[in-house]
Formats: sequence, structure tokens, C-alpha cells
Amino acid sequence: MEAENIIKMYTLIWVLLVVFTIVEVMMIAMAFPPVFILLGVIGLASLKAVFIALYYQHLKYDDIAISWFYLMALFFAIFIVIVFTGGSGVWPIQ
Repeated sequence: MEAENIIKMYTLIWVLLVVFTIVEVMMIAMAFPPVFILLGVIGLASLKAVFIALYYQHLKYDDIAISWFYLMALFFAIFIVIVFTGGSGVWPIQ
């Protein structure tokens, strides 16, 4: 019985990840302002990263210190993306 619940949970998480990816692609395809695209894509990517870390990397059951380490790295990565794009959502090409 427990194995069926785990399979259902992994399947649900996978479906959510696919839906979030489709929403990200649709946001870029639609003519939203770049700031909304940047915030939306970073937000959904962060949410996907949290789901992957919690369930597929099993951080949900690990010590809280390890989870904080991953969370700090995630925020640092988001900060770097925002800084290098200048908040416009477009990577500068030179």
C-alpha cells in the first residue's frame, strides 16, 4: 500500500513539473512585458527546484541544515540572474 502512495506522489510531482514548464514556455511565447516574464519564469523555476529538491532529492526527510544550504544557493542563483540581466529579463549580448 505504501509503494502505491509513493508512486502516486512522484507521478503528481512529475505532472506539476510538466505543467509549470508548459506555463513557462507559454509566458515567453505570449507578449508579456520582460519584467513579468523574468519574474514568472524565475518564480516557476524556483518552485520546480523546490519540488525536485524536496521529493526527488529526498530533502524533505533530511536535516534542516542541508535544506537551508540548498535554499541559500537557490537565492544566490536568482540574485545572480537578476543582476546579470539588469532586471530586464534579457541577457546582454555583446
